[in-house]
Amino acid sequence: MKQLLCAVIILSVMFAACACTETAAPAVPEITDEDLYAVDVPEEHWPVIEGSAAFLPYYTAAAARMLEVSEDEASRYVCCTVTDFAYSDLVFGSADLIFAFLPTQQQAMLADAEGVTLACYPVMNEAFVFFVSPDNPVDSLTLQQLKEIYTGAVTDWSDLGGNEGAILPFRRSEGSSDYIGLTRFIAQGSELIPVPTRLRSGSMGETAEVPANYDGSANAIGCGYLHNVRQQYAGMDLKILKIDGIEASGENICSGAYPLISQACAVIRGGEEDSPAGQLAQWCAWPLGQTLAAEKGYVPNMELEEKEQSGPDEEPALPSASAEPEGGWAEGKAVPAGSTDPLQKNGLRLELSILSDTETLYADCLTVSGLKDKTVETAVNQRIRETVDFFCADDYLPDAQGMQIALDRGMKSENVSYKYIHTQMTANSNNVLSVVVTCRSAYDLPHGGAAQKAGAFFTACIPLNLDLKTGKNIPITAFIADSTDALICLDGLTQQYLYENADDVYRDEGYVGRTEGIAETELLITDFPGLDEDQKYYVDGTERALVLVLDVRTPWAVTGNDFSCLPLDPGVHAAFGRFVTEEDLFE
Repeated sequence: MKQLLCAVIILSVMFAACACTETAAPAVPEITDEDLYAVDVPEEHWPVIEGSAAFLPYYTAAAARMLEVSEDEASRYVCCTVTDFAYSDLVFGSADLIFAFLPTQQQAMLADAEGVTLACYPVMNEAFVFFVSPDNPVDSLTLQQLKEIYTGAVTDWSDLGGNEGAILPFRRSEGSSDYIGLTRFIAQGSELIPVPTRLRSGSMGETAEVPANYDGSANAIGCGYLHNVRQQYAGMDLKILKIDGIEASGENICSGAYPLISQACAVIRGGEEDSPAGQLAQWCAWPLGQTLAAEKGYVPNMELEEKEQSGPDEEPALPSASAEPEGGWAEGKAVPAGSTDPLQKNGLRLELSILSDTETLYADCLTVSGLKDKTVETAVNQRIRETVDFFCADDYLPDAQGMQIALDRGMKSENVSYKYIHTQMTANSNNVLSVVVTCRSAYDLPHGGAAQKAGAFFTACIPLNLDLKTGKNIPITAFIADSTDALICLDGLTQQYLYENADDVYRDEGYVGRTEGIAETELLITDFPGLDEDQKYYVDGTERALVLVLDVRTPWAVTGNDFSCLPLDPGVHAAFGRFVTEEDLFE
């Protein structure tokens, strides 16, 4: 890595707890040479980094740049938590650097009570926006009009220059960052009116009324931070309203012309500017760090000249067959919506064998037989066995968020106390085989001194969804009919599941379980950003459903096990019709 040669650092925003928590962007000295603001933080001095889930893509990428590794590998060096926890950990010394919005009054009071000064380095601007359907003729509202909408003083769009019709305001639930933004920018102490609600099922069968999600109807209006809105409603056509005639463009957000802006900062403890955490915070506030923010889809805090950036983007190797047969995964099988091709049990045979059964390691593995094409059969078995061996390796460590923090606290791969590796067939119909290999591992973790021990427990899961005609993996989008936008369809199913099962899997920037910043099969889910084509899943043949798998590679999850079933109606989505074949593949 390059050395930090420049002695002048960006002006930090220093304030005590009683100070205002909103501040103007600092003056930035002119930079002419990238070498002058590159940072060298060796791995052995790497600080404990935490932050809000909203900024996880950014500070993971920043760690990747500093360490010169892939973002997947960098995820082991950072922790993701809720903003309150992040500020608390920074104040009490459990974290060295956090990424979050400027502190609230309560967070600043906590720092003041502990005698801690917070040094905040603005990195990006987040705009709080309001949005409507493109069919709504209203293009701009004033701050006063927005306040009147959400406090009930104005109830019809015709009073605001729109078509006649009752205004239908939506907002997020209390405690969410979007709700806090609405109360700070718009309500300002006034009481918000009730918004449309929905019934949410609880884990014990109970139900509760919670704010409904924006539905895109002609009279609806929603609100939230722009980055969250773009992710959450990626499949929906929205019109972002101007505020006082000012558009929420990148230029207006960066310059501060747009009136509703919160600064996202790299925050350290005052007096630690020369520490590794301080160097990283300053790097993030300099042009290279802010250029990275723009690359990750955020709006930087300063205007930047476009510079070509390069960094490691290779993904760490996961087990895969070394010899695959040529050909695609579902050659020539077009599937229209409305197909009702049934699931049909095939002639594949499966045998489960135990590879190890000791006090510290249990591992089993599936072997398939009965395919006519022995090249495909060999490739399928090799994929399964390599996945099991991947977990069995002596140097295996879970690919979990913040893993490096556990290693820095003394956790070692050789100190594994137990590993349980299980292979399970979840679907075997038509020419689809779905196999899940799960590894549950427990490690000794020195903690609080040599005499005190703690354990860290992790769960990892690698699903294999194989086309028995070719032996190749099947992408999740292949289960949706050709005439349907697959990702939008799947996003809708996921959103529906999140709402219906919120008590079990959905938190507004919250999580279940906490062990010194280290994952314990805990599940952190923030605003749903949408799936991608590489989303991990497996097929539940019994339920005619897909099951999402959450891990460190899933954008809105830190670590976890199965997600849940997304039911696919074959009459609507033609979910499994693509994999019916007239060709007899079996002996």
